[in-house]
Amino acid sequence: MSRSYTQELTLVRTEYEATKLALSHIVRFWNTEEVIQKMGERNLVDFQRALSHIDVTYIVRLFATFEGLLKHFVAAHPTEFTLPKQTQDIKVGWYVDGIARKQSPRISVNIKKGVYDVRDCRNDLMHTGRVTSPSITFYEALTNLAKYLDKLPDPR
Repeated sequence: MSRSYTQELTLVRTEYEATKLALSHIVRFWNTEEVIQKMGERNLVDFQRALSHIDVTYIVRLFATFEGLLKHFVAAHPTEFTLPKQTQDIKVGWYVDGIARKQSPRISVNIKKGVYDVRDCRNDLMHTGRVTSPSITFYEALTNLAKYLDKLPDPR
């Protein structure tokens, strides 16, 4: 079980929660003189928009962190994985499936499906311009990705 890898996702969760709290506070107390004076050229709509897009922003950030961890895992186990010649063309599915096959016990289809649900949500958000309504919540994404990483051994 990899506490090191799941801890990286926990750091993203902590950042998400701090950002959401800060934005919520600014929006809620916008009309106080102290808040208005410190915001410079930003207006209330800027912060409302940022708050309404926070799950989108952090689902993308969370998945980017997850993908980086998978790449790190493969790089740390060079004898176990043979990368395709065109490494820039490797999709995240190659990492998810390849790592899952090498684990003992194998990572279940349901856990992999959870990862693919997050990937599909991320792709939908990134490629369709749909910015306010992700198909899963940040916490669902976090849970799905953490379940997968929890099956990996700690990095060497």
